[in-house]
Amino acid sequence: MRKILIIGAGQAGLHLGHGLVAAGYDVTLVSAESSTDIRHKRPHVAQFTMPAARGLERALNLEFWGADAPEIFGATLHLYTPEGAAVSFSGAFDGPATSVDRRAKMADWLESLEDRGAKVVVQGVTVTDLEYFARMFDLVVVAVGHGELGELFSENVGSSMTARPRIIAQALLDDVARGDERAIVASSPQARVILAPTLTPQGVCHALFIVEDANAGTIDAWASRPRPTEQLALMRDLLSTHAPAVYEAVADATPIDGLSTTVQTIRPHVRHPVGRLPSGGTVLGLGDVVISLDPIACQGWTVSTMAATAYLDRIVAHADRLFDTAWMADTFAAFWSGPGNGTYAGAGRASATLAAALDGMWSPNAPAHLGEIVTAASTHPAVANRFIGDLIDPRRYESWLYDPDTARGFIRQVARQ
Repeated sequence: MRKILIIGAGQAGLHLGHGLVAAGYDVTLVSAESSTDIRHKRPHVAQFTMPAARGLERALNLEFWGADAPEIFGATLHLYTPEGAAVSFSGAFDGPATSVDRRAKMADWLESLEDRGAKVVVQGVTVTDLEYFARMFDLVVVAVGHGELGELFSENVGSSMTARPRIIAQALLDDVARGDERAIVASSPQARVILAPTLTPQGVCHALFIVEDANAGTIDAWASRPRPTEQLALMRDLLSTHAPAVYEAVADATPIDGLSTTVQTIRPHVRHPVGRLPSGGTVLGLGDVVISLDPIACQGWTVSTMAATAYLDRIVAHADRLFDTAWMADTFAAFWSGPGNGTYAGAGRASATLAAALDGMWSPNAPAHLGEIVTAASTHPAVANRFIGDLIDPRRYESWLYDPDTARGFIRQVARQ
């Protein structure tokens, strides 16, 4: 039986661990935090499990909260132009998405992984530890991106991803004045805003978060970790100016508890997937350590889940052969850029391309056809449904959104129908 070590208990690492256990591998997962530690942390920024990723979780019997987590059937998008005009439309997903607080989700998955036969070790890991582990296991997968382990993976300057650092302010709220069927998304040149239902350890509430450029926004001027009521007041001030539809929904909302707010900086990157140890040994990067995306496209957990599934299929197909450097590089390259018919081939770059397109919508140099798509979506449900619904797999946008002729042809076809 082949022995595989996973470092990190996040979405990607735990999903891969469960998949490998189900496939009959000897799996050890090392986490710096116990499930109890995870449950009692401050909240991370909310993530969404889109229908495709949700199906992958269900296939591994990992959807523990199906009866409790609110389902999200699409999104209502409000676009506020620099001149103050607003364009709004709603679109549906092919199936329901959901959002479960990372504290509950990762803690439950970690406990379940051990129950299903994996070894779970709670300790920090250094590069020196990896030197030892690389000799003990057939494959070592690093799925945690911070600290000295992240420094093993050099920046991939050829990735063509140019996303800017982002700062995110989030509040978990009760008493939001809206239903739970769709997320609300607002976009202006100054900020992106999302409001959606989520399941937390305290029950169902709404997650509100505002995304700004880290180097040119308002959030980075706030005092360090303001109290929940203070942060919510600051967020409302921004919403009243840049996202009035969301402001109306949270005008009477209240923080769920004393740990309900967070401010987080995200620095998008793509790194080389092979980490080289001082001794010459190698480890394979997965998840945030190699791909950290601009959060405005809400693709974080989708990409992590798809990547874990792609790695799983490649590991199983490799049988008893050596997991050498070439295999590691090819495994990541197939997921990031394709080409080919492998599992989720090209999904990584497709997600980055989508985020770049959404980020560039307010640029003076934005492609004219993107504005035409938005206008068409406000009058044709078929365009709105495709624009919103393709979020479940960002590769779907490549067949129509970015090419002006193809996009306009789709608009004309819908108009005729």
